[in-house]
Amino acid sequence: MSDRAKYNLANWIAAFVFTVAYFLFFTFIPRDYSLMGWTNVFFRTGILVLLTGALQAVYWFGAFEMFQYGVMQIFHHMRPNPKPMKHQDYVEYREYRAEKRKKVPLHPWPWLAFGATIALCSLIFYLQIRH
Repeated sequence: MSDRAKYNLANWIAAFVFTVAYFLFFTFIPRDYSLMGWTNVFFRTGILVLLTGALQAVYWFGAFEMFQYGVMQIFHHMRPNPKPMKHQDYVEYREYRAEKRKKVPLHPWPWLAFGATIALCSLIFYLQIRH
């Protein structure tokens, strides 16, 4: 199995596990087992999983690089005997992250697929309640 296939499989498994975990969390915390309660559970889970996929895409495009670099700089100077940093400035760090992004493709599709499916189930439940 190639590295890309392993990465995709791991991403699908992680998305499924987190979807089930979110669903169980939202099921057992409110303890509302009516049909409207199930609608809320499916909606919350779907939106949270969709937002996780969107956050993964935003991270992949580099929205948090400056924050990451700043935190690395702060913790680097807190070490008693710091080693020289790989990246001397933020521009080098951005170039390094851009090269790294070329190697690993953007793959938020499992998160978006599971989230959209769960949110659609919520809509179906809601429409059944209304009629």
